[in-house]
Amino acid sequence: MNTRVTSLLGIEHPIICAGMSYVSSPELAAAVSNAGGLGIINITTLSPTETRLAIERMKALTTKPFGVNMTQLLPNAQDNINIAIAAEVPVINTAFGKCDWYKQRVHSYGGKVITTISTLKHAIAAEKQGADAIIATSYEAAAHSGDVGCVAFIPVLRDSIAIPIIAAGGIADGRGLMAALSLGADAVSMGSRFMVSYESAAHINAQQATIDHDVMSTLRSPNYDGIPVRAINTSFARKMAKQQPWFPMMLWRAYQHTKSSHVDMRSLFNGFPRNSKLLYVLAWIGHGMFYLLRGIKEGDLTHGIHTSGQSLGLIHTQEHVVDIIDNVMEQARQVSAKLQNITQ
Repeated sequence: MNTRVTSLLGIEHPIICAGMSYVSSPELAAAVSNAGGLGIINITTLSPTETRLAIERMKALTTKPFGVNMTQLLPNAQDNINIAIAAEVPVINTAFGKCDWYKQRVHSYGGKVITTISTLKHAIAAEKQGADAIIATSYEAAAHSGDVGCVAFIPVLRDSIAIPIIAAGGIADGRGLMAALSLGADAVSMGSRFMVSYESAAHINAQQATIDHDVMSTLRSPNYDGIPVRAINTSFARKMAKQQPWFPMMLWRAYQHTKSSHVDMRSLFNGFPRNSKLLYVLAWIGHGMFYLLRGIKEGDLTHGIHTSGQSLGLIHTQEHVVDIIDNVMEQARQVSAKLQNITQ
């Protein structure tokens, strides 16, 4: 299947693996790339040294195009992005920040820049800044989901920007792929579907929880990390969603997460109170990541949260990545044939 995204990225299928924290390891991303999609490794919770090692590992596992994902709010963002650019990673995918400061260096070696957005304003800004494509995160998505559903969001984006669109949120099979393409997208990004795979770095408890819950079993709250997050509706997730945490507790959880993820926040503490606003934002993020690590990486859903999109109602088995992609593409072909019969 040829689309603008497959041509842009040099991949066979218009399927992207979302860059999920604690899930999108080199093993998962390489499996997606080797199966004809685009695998993206998450480097947000990695130190610069770990980022170098992850990229080296990725290059050892695949010769196909791949990407890295980095949230620009964190203090390790610039170092990690610079490391990825120095390693000439084919695709640089960032969120919560501009791409204009690094895009020229990526383009100089033939790489591509993809910005993750959840609003029309940010999509237009990303195009003006020089992004080659956007990942459009809709309301159905896991973690930082947008405020508008895919059916309304993608057509509005298509009418407003010229660059390729990768739809993200609620997509786990060939029907979702064909629907997204019909709405104006050029590819899809799947997170929850790839999280439940043999190559995924997610704990088996988290994978099984995704299988066990249905489409109605998620909730969305800003009280995990300060930005609306979609997670599986467990008793612990409901408890956390009810009220904003106490700021000293956020700081303590952020510090604990710093030790686990090796993301150094000491420079921010040294600059307090000059960096008080940024410290507040990072305290929120660290608080959420602390509980995300417990839920997804350690499999403790009694004391942790598990982000998942509304597509979990479509996920019933743990499969190998190559089989997931083959099944999605086969179902997409069936849907295409059915639609051709309807329109004739």
